[in-house]
This record gives sequence, C-alpha cells and structure tokens, in this order.
Amino acid sequence: MTTIAYRTRELQIAYPDSGIGSAERSLWEDHDGWQPARKAIEYALVSYDFGEAFTALNLVLAPTLDDVLLTQLGQAARARGDDLTWLLTSFLAEDSRRRGRWSRALADLAVAQRPENRGVLAAWAGRWGALADDAALGLGTILQTAAGVPAADVAARARTARDQFLAGLPEPAGGNGTTQAG
Repeated sequence: MTTIAYRTRELQIAYPDSGIGSAERSLWEDHDGWQPARKAIEYALVSYDFGEAFTALNLVLAPTLDDVLLTQLGQAARARGDDLTWLLTSFLAEDSRRRGRWSRALADLAVAQRPENRGVLAAWAGRWGALADDAALGLGTILQTAAGVPAADVAARARTARDQFLAGLPEPAGGNGTTQAG
C-alpha cells in the first residue's frame, strides 16, 4: 500500500487538477465506466454464503478485474511511455498471482475433499461471470477513452484470463469430465 500511496502523491503533484488523491470516491460512485464493477463487487460483498462470496470475489471477479486493472492497464501505460504505472501494475499483478494461487488451491482442495463441490463452484462461477464481464466492459470503456484500446477487446481478454484461471478444476473421482468451471 505504501507504493500506491507514493504513486498517488506523485500523480497528484504532476497533475494537480486531475482529482487524483481526492476524487476517487466520486469516480467510484458516479463514473459510468466504474458502475458495473461497483455493482459486482458490492453484490459479492453482501453474499451471505461464504463459498459463494469466495467464488465471486476470488475465483471470478478478481481474475477478471485484475486482468483489466493490472495487466491491460499496465500494458497500455507502458505503450504510452508511462513506465512508473507499468511497474506499479506489474508489482501489484505479482501479488494478485499469489492470491490467485492460494484461492485456486483452496478451490482445488474443496473439490478434492468433496467432488460435488465442483458443480457448485461451476454454478457460482457461471452466475457471477456475467457480472464480471459487464464490469470488464465498463472498465474497458475507460481504457478505450484513455488509451484507445477497444472496450470489447478489453472485456474479451479479461474473460479469457478468467476462463484460463478456472480451467481444470480437479475432476471428481470417477467423474466423466462433463462439468466445467466458468
């Protein structure tokens, strides 16, 4: 978090009229591009079932949104000569991969211990996938405006990243391979 605070302050000094460091809440609450992400995250946070909340946040929304906000934003920043933002997003992406590894390990363990969990996780992933896709498209409109990256391409890449993350949940013992996550 210290890195983010330093970078925020650097940007605030470099662009004093941008609202960086002071207008984030209003952007989160009011900017059209953020509203689908806000909706998805806020709905996930009020899920009463821990397993569903975990699936929504860690297995669906995080891989999707991290692809947009860390990978694709970082690539767009680097392409535009903003190496500092690229480095910051690369650093945060490494932490995201760590979270992804333990989240995936927990999902794999849940399926290994109770094979019927595979179908449950797949159903939840399917339910939350549409919200994640909408969120990626909304954030894609911001990247489109800022860096010229087509919003539909942003959303498609984010979905692919999520599908790759979810691919290959352990097959239940004696399973026939017909149930797929994502």
